[in-house]
This record gives sequence, C-alpha cells and structure tokens, in this order.
Amino acid sequence: MKRFLRQVVFAAIALASSNLCASDLIPIEKLLSPPVLWSPLVSPDGKTISYVAIHMDAPNLWVAPVDDFSLAQPVTAVAGQGVTTSNVAGAVTYRWTADSRRLLYLQDENGDERWHLMSVDVASKNTRDLTPIDNVQARLVATSRQKPGQVLIELNERRPDRHDLYLVDLVDGARKLVMRNDRFVGVFADNALQARLAIGATADGGFNIFRSIQDATHGGGEVVWQMFIHLGQEDTSALIRAVEQGAWNFTADNTGFRIYDSRGRDTWAIVEIDLESGMTVVLGEDERVDIDAALYHPTSGKLQAFSANWTRRQWTLIDSSLKSDFEALAGVDAGEMTIVSRSDDANIWLIRFQPSNASAEFYVYERKALKAHHFATQIPALDGLRLPEAEPLVTRSRDGLTLVSYLVLPGNIAVDANGMPDTPLPLVVYVHGGPNDERAIYRFHPYLQWLANRGYAVLDVNYRGSLGCGKDFLNAQNLQWGNAMHLDVVDQVQWTIEQGLADPDKIGIFGGSYGGYEVLVAMTKTPDLFACGVDLAGPSEMESFIKIWWENFIPADNMAYKSIVLGNPDTEAGRAALRESSPLYFAHQAKNPILVLQGGQDSRVPTAQADMIVEEFVKAGVAVTYVLFPDEGHGVVRPGNRNLFFALVEVFFGQCLGGSYQPLAGPFDGANVRVPEGVELIQGLPEVVR
Repeated sequence: MKRFLRQVVFAAIALASSNLCASDLIPIEKLLSPPVLWSPLVSPDGKTISYVAIHMDAPNLWVAPVDDFSLAQPVTAVAGQGVTTSNVAGAVTYRWTADSRRLLYLQDENGDERWHLMSVDVASKNTRDLTPIDNVQARLVATSRQKPGQVLIELNERRPDRHDLYLVDLVDGARKLVMRNDRFVGVFADNALQARLAIGATADGGFNIFRSIQDATHGGGEVVWQMFIHLGQEDTSALIRAVEQGAWNFTADNTGFRIYDSRGRDTWAIVEIDLESGMTVVLGEDERVDIDAALYHPTSGKLQAFSANWTRRQWTLIDSSLKSDFEALAGVDAGEMTIVSRSDDANIWLIRFQPSNASAEFYVYERKALKAHHFATQIPALDGLRLPEAEPLVTRSRDGLTLVSYLVLPGNIAVDANGMPDTPLPLVVYVHGGPNDERAIYRFHPYLQWLANRGYAVLDVNYRGSLGCGKDFLNAQNLQWGNAMHLDVVDQVQWTIEQGLADPDKIGIFGGSYGGYEVLVAMTKTPDLFACGVDLAGPSEMESFIKIWWENFIPADNMAYKSIVLGNPDTEAGRAALRESSPLYFAHQAKNPILVLQGGQDSRVPTAQADMIVEEFVKAGVAVTYVLFPDEGHGVVRPGNRNLFFALVEVFFGQCLGGSYQPLAGPFDGANVRVPEGVELIQGLPEVVR
C-alpha cells in the first residue's frame, strides 16, 4: 500500500511540473562536457606541461611542449577508473621527478583507495608499478632534487592502520625499509629525503609533532624522535590543509620548515619554524580569512606571495621582485588568476584565469620576456555560450556567524535593480563536501551553470565547518553535524525566500559526501522546507560511521579527534549526540522525493549507509529512488556512469521542481548501474536499466 502511495505522490508531482524554456536548453552533454585538460604541471626543466585528460575512456596523463598544446600525447593508458591525480580535497597528487624524466602517480581499482604508486617514463611511455602489492595503500611522501632517482613512500602492508616508510629506487624498483611505524599518522621528509618530522594523534584530539634528533638510526633501524610541537584539536586543520595543498616545505639548508599555523590566532598564517629552537616567524597573514595558497620559490623554497579568499581571491606580494610579473599578468585574461606551476628556474609559469561563467584559460608566462601566450582552453565546448555570472552573497546565521555563499541565476530572466528576479524562482541548494577541507568559492562550477540553465536559481553555500574562514568558524562544527550546520543552510534558504528570490514551494537540495549527508538531514529534519533532494555518497547513521570515518592524518582509530567533532561513542551523552545527528533516526519524518546515489566500492561511505536509510524511507512510504554504481568509489568518475548520473538528476529535479530537462534516453555507453529501489519513479529510468 505504501509503495502505491509513493508512486501516486511522485506521479502527481511529475504531472504538475512543466518542461519550461525548452528552446533555451543547452544540451547536457555540452554544458557538462569534460575538460580537455585538468591538473596541469610544468616540468622542472620548463620544457613540458603534463596534465590529465580522457584517453581510453578514462582519466590518463598526457604531456605537451610548453609552446604547443596541439602536440600533446598520452603517456599512460589506464582504463576503468584511470589514474588518480588529485585527492578528495581537489589538490594535485601526482608529480614530476626532479630530472623531468618521469611522472609519479597513484592508481587504484574501482575507486577503493588502495593505491599503487606508479611511475611512467615520459619519453618511452614505459610504466612501472613501484608498489606491486594487493590490498595495500601506498602514499607518496617526498621526491628530491638532490636525489632524482629515488622517492620516499608510505605503505600499510604490515598493519592496515599505520604506514611504514620506504625508500624506492625509480630505476629498478628496489624498496628499502626506512622506518617501521606503529605510532605516527604521517611523516615529513626534507630536501634530502630524510624523515625529519612525524605526526602523532593525542588524547585531546590534537597532534604532537616530533622531530628526529639525529640522522643516524639505532637499535633495529628506528629513528630517534623527540617531542617538538603540540597542536590542540582546534589547530589541526591548518596543518592538514597545508599538507593537502602541498603548501609546506623545508628551507634550502633543512634547518627549518614553512607551514600554515593557527596557534594563538584565528586565521591560518604562513610561518617558518626553526627545527632547533622552535622559534616561529610569521611570513604572511590575513586577519579576516585563512591563507588559501602559498607561492614558494621552486628551489629556495622562500615565500614570494600568497592569496586569501573572502568572497574573491586576492594576492599579496612578499617578494617585490615579482611586482612587474603580476603587473604583466593583470591584463592577460578575465577571471581570477592562479599560478598553477613554475619551472625550477622560475622562468616558465603556468597560469590559470578562471571566470565564473566561462571555461578556464591556461597561459604560459615567460618571465624573462614578461610575456604570456595562450596554452589551452580547459573546456572548449563552452565557447560561445552566454552563461550567467556567480554573485557572492554575505548573510548571517541566526546566532550571528557570517556566511558567504554564491548565487547563479538563469541567464534569461528579468531582474530588478538589486539583481533579484521579478518573480520567485525554483531554487536548488548545492552543498559542498568535506566539510572542513572544502568550501564554496567564486569559480566556474559546471553543476551550478547546468542547473541555472534548467531554470533554477542555484545557491552554492558555506556553513560553519567550511574551510577558509578561520578556525573558530571551522571548529564551530563540533557536535553540530545535522544541527547548527544544517540551520546555517536553512537560514540562507530562508533569506532567499524573504528576498523574493526563491519559490518556497519549489526548493531542492543537492550534494555529495558531507553534502549528501546534509541532503539527508534536510529531507528528514526540515521536510516542509525542501521539496526534493539528491544525495550522493552521504552517511546516514553516525554511530557506525564514526568507527570508519577517516581523512588525511585522521585515521579510523583516532577516536579522540572524532569524538570532539561528532560525539563520543563511549558515553551516553556522546551516543545521544551521534543519534541526534543521524538522518536514519529521522527518516520517518521525510515527506518528499529523494534520489540516493552510491558507489559500490566506496571505502569512505560504504553502501551500508545508503542501504539503511533507503530501507527506512521505504517503510515510511517516501518516494525514494536508490541508484547504485557497482564499479564506483566515493563519487562517480567513469564517463558512462557520469553521463547517466547527470541525466538522472536533471529529470528528477525537473519532475519535482518544474524546471527544464532532457528526457532520459539511452544508450548510456559504458554505464554500469543497478536500481534496487524506486526505478519506476523517474521517467525513462526503467527503459535505461532493463
């Protein structure tokens, strides 16, 4: 009976919706065209640019001369998931060796994050698996200009929760144990590939940073470590982000290191810390927001500039010798400028200019000539499209926190003098993942443009716990998942309603990972506000999730840190907090349609998290469609699966909110999908998956 009622309710919504503005519809395959390149890097010798692009229907590494993108060639040929070249925070993880001969990258199977470290010789295209061990996770720790034929890595072969340190020869693949590790969650190596700093978790949820007090080893090959710096839980995020961004380094003489630091302050500064005395010198800071990028000299490692991002990115020069370079670059193209990569002699720069309503443009800048030439357009399929710009919005939460978000309106609507539509629009709220390693920023976001073209106002939101707005704002997430963090989203939605921007009866919500979790919270705790929601890889039951939750430097066994953020599972108060933040226990309150999407190989949010809440939605008679991608991990990567993913979401929102959509019609070549629940609720889906 409940299944019948769900079908009737969703069918009524579908009939009430309209396929608006079909003549203005940009085909989904055009708006969401994959980039022709991403994650580019300049080789140390300045002659070549590497990047990631599709080859064999999967992401692979390519190279091109710095002066001619048309001569690009793939150097890897990996099918399936392809190569892994960035982490979940979006930071680039592959790199050149110092001699410009090889590229080092990670590769896993079906997104399970059991990475192998791979090496490819750029000239011969010969590939070597440097860690040919099944069911083991490799991590790249450091390369060295002093030792270009070697690399320092971590492997968790001996015990899954800790990574031992190895030195690997890139020529013959020989692997030598450097440090047996039973206590640290991460290690820093200096310019000579010597392990100099190590990080251990503490009982207060923070980190202790240890320093090696001698280069030699003793008694069984273990390095001698000495306590150096303590970071409380409130200060750990600066360290983690610096590592994720690659925004740290050692001084040229290895006597000190530079890193983000928030001790004794709210926002992250860039500091230099002397390894002998511990003396800390602030090199760069912004009192309003955290540093979001550091520009170090490629060989000396000295800080030359940094950027900070409140509503837009702003650069601050430290090294005055770069003044003429920044002046020369200022008028090259539109959009925000990022210095992506530089050659070792600092003469060749790769620059990205990113507007919010067009493709990024990459330029090669020759410093000696003070000239830039165009290298590549990231998404050529967008050329000629007139897309709306993203506008920053600054509002306040009900308890006084300042919230930055970004609004994209459909390009074909009339607006008043304040930029607001004449009549309220259906609204889709986009919630970023993380939460504390991501944030909404001014950028070209294909999801936002796609949904705006379908007739929706799109709000890209930040909330307490989002990255970049100081540690007080970030740590305000503690014990507030599904509570105050959710209310920050609600408050921004209410603002759009009060401004006459959003139709209160047509508000949808969409997100992945933490964003998917927030979708589940929104649909279960505030079911009258949100007409429908799309959850990708969102956890639903926090008492089980806390046991497996891990991030960089936050392994699954670091319960002290996780208890501060989510709740202590060993106390009744903590268990109550975990239950209160679990959408599973509020599933019976849901009223409106929900689309749940999940990767079958997801090691961060296992399928059980989706299975549990879908079962409860079904019991409650909720119109839920559950789509499982068996060969995906924490996200949807394979091109065939991605095409189906976007087509599904478009039809789902169209049925619920009344926006434009292309009918769901196959074939979706390469898609691998199962629909355990609710296949009949999305128009065209039964024909696609049968």
